[in-house]
Formats: sequence, structure tokens, C-alpha cells
Amino acid sequence: MLYHIGWSSNVKTGNIPVSTSAMETCPNSCPLINAGCYAKSGPLVMHWRKVRNGERGLSFREFTRYIRKLPKGQLWRHNQAGDLPGPSANSNRIDSRKLKSIVAANIGRKGFTYTHKKDPRDLKYIKAANEAGFTINM
Repeated sequence: MLYHIGWSSNVKTGNIPVSTSAMETCPNSCPLINAGCYAKSGPLVMHWRKVRNGERGLSFREFTRYIRKLPKGQLWRHNQAGDLPGPSANSNRIDSRKLKSIVAANIGRKGFTYTHKKDPRDLKYIKAANEAGFTINM
């Protein structure tokens, strides 16, 4: 699975780093997956497809290395498209090991994201990430 990170020129976020995760990170339980997903249309879908097809992107390890190299205090958004990593494609669960790696790479930075993964067994991982400074909105 691939991840892409670059600097945004989006008016909503401003000029900050934003990442895009492969489409397969989106859970089957997402209420927008079949209707209303903003990432499935417009200019973002072209970029998202290139990440999915491997034309753009980094391995997970390269992605966390990139985060670690961001300046201390840097605000950044994880997943302008995509969701938190799961144990398999379109999983409704969070891969806790990978989430811990993102949280560790984020230390000293101000990363935030949103998730549609709401399995009750994963709430402890979301809580721990928030407490460690990586904000996950549900």
C-alpha cells in the first residue's frame, strides 16, 4: 500500500504538508464510500488513482521517515484522501502497529487526521494517539 505526502495549496488547509493514503485504506463501513466521497471526484481523484496505481507514493516506512523529517512544530494533515492503515484492504479495523509508527514519527509535530474506522476495539488506539499529540477526529 502506498502513501503520498506533499505540500498543499488547498485554501482550506493552507500551505502545509498533506498526505494521501491508497484507496484501499478506506473501510467498507465508510458512509461516503458509495455516495458523497469528495476524493472520488474532481482533481483529487486523479491524484488518488496515481497513488493507488503506484505512479506516486512512498512505502509506509518511507512515509514515516518523511514525517520525522518535518520541522518540529509543523502542522500537517494525514489523509486528504484515504484513512488510517488497516490490517487488510478496506478493513474496518486499524492496524495498531502502523498507527503507533505514525504517532512516533509525529512526536514534536502537529499531525491530525479523520477516520471512519470506528470499531470499538480500536478506540483505545485512537485515544492513545490523541494523548500523544496525533489528533484523530472521528
